[in-house]
Amino acid sequence: GSVAACDTTLLLFLTDGQISVGLEGAPLYDQISARADDHHSHILTYALGSSVDTSVTTDIACSNDGVAFQVDDGGDLASVMASYYVFFASEVDPDAVKPMWTKYREYNSGNFVASVCISAFDRDLFDDEGITRLLGIVCADLMEDHILAVNGSLDGL
Repeated sequence: GSVAACDTTLLLFLTDGQISVGLEGAPLYDQISARADDHHSHILTYALGSSVDTSVTTDIACSNDGVAFQVDDGGDLASVMASYYVFFASEVDPDAVKPMWTKYREYNSGNFVASVCISAFDRDLFDDEGITRLLGIVCADLMEDHILAVNGSLDGL
């Protein structure tokens, strides 16, 4: 498999929803959008608190190809923020995903090991609705003697 380098920037914007200094309304959105466009950015917004007016964070996120989140008082901000990968995974065509191989020598034995990983997606959701949802990553380690027994050589890995 391979990984393509993309010119993508993701901005994480946290707020209590109160604008205390600077621009507001349309001038604020225009400035943010112009800067985001300059850097090919997507903006994920996080409204912090149960009583936050999310209209500003929703407008910022939606006008910049992002996602708006609200984290209630006492909510798990770390887990919500750590789920940013779901945003990127939603753009992936599961049929284009190839396994990623990593080869290394095991320290203790010196034997060759190949690890292979591939993303797992909800196929039914993709096939029925065209929506990509990442379920996780599945990996396996293959030892040199097992590879030789099945494949006959280490070539091609």
